[in-house]
Amino acid sequence: MLTIDPQRALFRFKQARNELGQRAPDGYLLGHLDTKPLDSSYPRSEIFFGSHFDQNPNTEDRIEIWNSRPEPGKGELLHQEIFVQRTERRGWTFTKTPVLHCYHVMMHTGGAIAALALVSIDLNTGQPFRQEEGEQASRTIGKQGLWEQRPVQHDRSSMAGWKPELLPAEADPDWQAQTREEVTRMAEALQGESGGVVRMDGSGVVVGGVRVPRRS
Repeated sequence: MLTIDPQRALFRFKQARNELGQRAPDGYLLGHLDTKPLDSSYPRSEIFFGSHFDQNPNTEDRIEIWNSRPEPGKGELLHQEIFVQRTERRGWTFTKTPVLHCYHVMMHTGGAIAALALVSIDLNTGQPFRQEEGEQASRTIGKQGLWEQRPVQHDRSSMAGWKPELLPAEADPDWQAQTREEVTRMAEALQGESGGVVRMDGSGVVVGGVRVPRRS
């Protein structure tokens, strides 16, 4: 099954929005824009034609990232990340909430869908309120009208004065993975040097009786 990490999805959306805004000052992409792949297994990744965002909260923003890689015997695997940001009413309240819907579609050459997943995030809290996979995700995507591109809602004029959002490096999932790998390598090396007397807890690392506190 295909699952989506909500916080990673939110970071990927913000990262793509920054790249798109710097490439297309009016917030609307004509053509394709190379971007960072979802992970290292994909040699190619592009923000797809027609992706758009603006600063008008009454319009719907949509960014599509297409990751692809060769699949032996199956041609090409396409892994799409589709982000739809809009305001909508949740539950019985009359107040509209800014929401980010992110869904992933994996398909092989020929268009047969191999996997599908959806996560919906409340942008006021940054927390997900819906996570679905497979047929249930497909039904929700259709019910919410998330399949369709609707660039006619795009408000180019609202992009005046837009600036990229500052994204901390530690929020980058790839940076986190690299840090974990480096810490693991150091711990393994220390275990070799100290005869295996290495302990890690929430406040730091103890090597050979010497405590190294964790940085805040």
